[in-house]
Amino acid sequence: NKLIIKNILLPDNVYYICTATNQYGSSLTQFKLRVNHLKDFFIRRTILFGSILIGLFISFILIIIALINHYKQNKHKRIKKKSSTTDETISSSLAKQQENIQHDYQDETNSINDQTFIHEKLLNNQIRNYIYDSPQHDLFYSRYDLKRYSTVV
Repeated sequence: NKLIIKNILLPDNVYYICTATNQYGSSLTQFKLRVNHLKDFFIRRTILFGSILIGLFISFILIIIALINHYKQNKHKRIKKKSSTTDETISSSLAKQQENIQHDYQDETNSINDQTFIHEKLLNNQIRNYIYDSPQHDLFYSRYDLKRYSTVV
C-alpha cells in the first residue's frame, strides 16, 4: 500500500488512516502528516551542525591553552630545580669555606690574623659609640683619635 500525496501545502498538517491486510488479518495505522518548509529544515540543520562545530572549535582552543599552561609550568619547575641546586651548591661551598677558615684560626692560635681579630674586637668594644662613617664603605673613624680602621680583614 502506498500513500501518494501531490501538491502538498504548509497547512496540510492532518492525520491519515491506512488499512493493511495480510494473512493474519487487517490492521489500521494512523499517520500524521507534518509539512515543513525547506527553509525551516535548513535552519535547523545549520543550527545543529553549527553548534557542533562551534563546540569542537572551543574544545580545541581549550585543549591548546591547557597544553601551553602545562608546558609553562614544567619549564618553570625545571628552572626552579636548577636554581635551587645552584643555591645549595653555593651555600655548601660557603659552608666549607667557613669551616676552612675556622680550622685555620684553630690551627694557628698565635697567628697575625688572630691578633688582628682580637685587636679589632677590643677596639670595637671600647669605641662602639664613637664611630663616624666614612664616605668609603670599608672604613670608619673614631671620634677622638682620627685613626682609620678597616672593616675588611
